[in-house]
Amino acid sequence: MELEDECDDTLVPDISNTDQSSDTPLASPSHTLTLIDPSKEFLLTYFSTNIAPEMVVIDDDHNGFRYLILPIACIDELVMDAVLAASAFHFIGTTGNHRVTDPSNLYTRAIRRLQGRKYLTDYDLQTQQFLVVTIIVLLVGMMITASSDFPIVFHMLESALDVMGGEHGLGGGELSEFLLREIRKMRVYAAPLLSQEAGVRDILSRAEQSFDGLEYYRNLHPYHSSAFELIAGVRQQAYDIYVQRALGPPINGQASDEPIERVKTMIESFPNNAPGEQSLVWASFIAASASHKPEHRAFFQSFLQRHYLRNRFLNIPKALELLKRIWSQETHENWTLLLPEPQVFIM
Repeated sequence: MELEDECDDTLVPDISNTDQSSDTPLASPSHTLTLIDPSKEFLLTYFSTNIAPEMVVIDDDHNGFRYLILPIACIDELVMDAVLAASAFHFIGTTGNHRVTDPSNLYTRAIRRLQGRKYLTDYDLQTQQFLVVTIIVLLVGMMITASSDFPIVFHMLESALDVMGGEHGLGGGELSEFLLREIRKMRVYAAPLLSQEAGVRDILSRAEQSFDGLEYYRNLHPYHSSAFELIAGVRQQAYDIYVQRALGPPINGQASDEPIERVKTMIESFPNNAPGEQSLVWASFIAASASHKPEHRAFFQSFLQRHYLRNRFLNIPKALELLKRIWSQETHENWTLLLPEPQVFIM
């Protein structure tokens, strides 16, 4: 997609009315930037092509990372900094070409601006929403770079929501619905990587909400129902595997192979050319962590390596490093306690 589409006035969502229905036609805010410099143009287009598709189950015209976030970046400097930083980090890491804007400076500036807006009650709802958008994009950057800042940035998200009065504080409309789907998914994926206590609590209390995004795409693309069923099944199985290990020791000192085999079988049966397999990285990592059979470990290692070769997100090599450490432990070691140690967002 060309950048003219990303910042075209006619495609910028009308977020001035936060209570609008998602069926309301889009219009342009009065302050949309119509001209941007070539370096930003390149990085925005790069984000659209190489990063946005990795963040959703199906990359279509409803991909909020392209359709909502990129136009917002064109009217909000804080969002722009976060998007450009994520894009530049990925471009440099993938190509080794440093002839783009320094992503570290952009990232640092975004963090400082976030800290400068810590008194959220002083701002209107749109500004508050844009701050949440910024944090979501920074968390995407955490996946790209495998930064150990992940817990800090995630805490910023939780703090912002607390100040806004919880999920209802996001308001209504298309942007808030998109943010809510992403937050609910990220919360459950992030929790086991923050602490075992958070992992158990959030999976038990919020797992159902984390399927909102999957249900959203199921309604848009019912002809991919078999793929959605598999994705939901793999994810739920991973939730069960984590909770069962976190809450108690394995029977006879060793976990059952059956849940791991079920995850492996479901992934193997994923329809050829069906969208959504990239959304199984977290679940496959959890299943791999619980694996002790060599054939299971080899399968999940190969699966994760294949997705790294495609997306080049550095959180996957970090996940593979952690798996080697987990697999080197004795079978009675509780691997759920080891997941938070790298402080990396694996998703």
